[in-house]
Amino acid sequence: MNKYNHYMKYKKGLAENDKQILSSKARSSKPLSINQRVAQELAEVKAKNQILREAIRLNEIDSLSKKYLNSHFNKEVMVKFVIMMMMVMGCNSGGVKEVEEVGLQEVGGLKLGDTTKSIFSAFVDLITNSLGISVTNSTKKSDISDKFKDLVNAIDKAINQVQEVASKVGINVEESQDGSIGQAKKTLNELKKHITSLQTLINESMVVSGVTANVATAVEGVGSSVEDVKGALKALKGIVNFSVKKSTVSKNETVSNEEKEGGKVLKTTGGGGAVEGDAAKALSIVTSVTGEDMLYAITSAEDSDVVAETTISSATQPKHAVKLAVTGAATTADNAQNASKLALAGGIALRSLLKGGKLDASAAKTSTNAVNGVGVSAVNKLLKAIESITKIIVSQCLEQTEQILLKSNRKAFNYI
Repeated sequence: MNKYNHYMKYKKGLAENDKQILSSKARSSKPLSINQRVAQELAEVKAKNQILREAIRLNEIDSLSKKYLNSHFNKEVMVKFVIMMMMVMGCNSGGVKEVEEVGLQEVGGLKLGDTTKSIFSAFVDLITNSLGISVTNSTKKSDISDKFKDLVNAIDKAINQVQEVASKVGINVEESQDGSIGQAKKTLNELKKHITSLQTLINESMVVSGVTANVATAVEGVGSSVEDVKGALKALKGIVNFSVKKSTVSKNETVSNEEKEGGKVLKTTGGGGAVEGDAAKALSIVTSVTGEDMLYAITSAEDSDVVAETTISSATQPKHAVKLAVTGAATTADNAQNASKLALAGGIALRSLLKGGKLDASAAKTSTNAVNGVGVSAVNKLLKAIESITKIIVSQCLEQTEQILLKSNRKAFNYI
């Protein structure tokens, strides 16, 4: 048998191997776990590698055919490595060890092990370290700003690495069609823009809530500037627009007679008067709503809503959260009865988070500690909601990228 016929024989062998794999997958009715899927992908690569190595060992393929088969095999290896890397995103590091231990060689000037490890690290940073924002009574607003900055850097790193790998398998990442890697890149860039905006709006050394715990000093409530509240509203709207639940807000519950003094933490006149009992009622209001509802309530507002609400009981709609966050708000806050709980909670969160914003507290450690705790609780809820949507956005982009690379992999092997 001449070398051309041997080459065609092994080309056919690879095609038959593909059919067997697809048939085996079709017979499997039980969904595979991520680790099982990774193991399956590795097994497929090893099977094809065995066929090719056997042909090379027997010297039955000439140098030109060997080069041709090697190039296609390497292309599949690259695609599968990217797919496996995507599959273990967000999981524990056990999956990474399996990938790293395969020990594949450099392909087209790109070291696959190093590249996949780098991309994996970027997205792990994105999903865990960069998003692991937890506010305490001593957390400064600038600390949260730094976390957002880390998040932006992680997104940048991830975009660049995915682009590099995609280009190595012949995918044009600049195409922005629906369902393309280019579209996924565009989405991540939009996310980065909104997070960068938030990062600049909270970058100051003041503690979250504007009230320092364990210090017996009165703090007069102050709203954030109209420009900053509008900027935050625009950024949060941009993030929420990626969520399928962006129009969903739970029932608008109102502040009861028993909780009406909770609005005092938002007062902006009087030189600091909210005491521990007022803060306890404000905390009751904050804990009665979810961070997700708080976020959607805030983003239901428009720029025209960002004006001071002098009478807190008039903040009857969830979108009025922006009115309670802005400077000059709540000069009359002794009675918050019938106000929207979402408006109060959202207003507390925004004012506690944005530059210049302060809650109101009287000159006693018990008061400053309690008011600080209200701000911390509200901000944590809001940040967790932002984190949740961000994770969804990233996961969707990764899944989209995985599917495109998988299709590219199948197309590549139509020639073998």
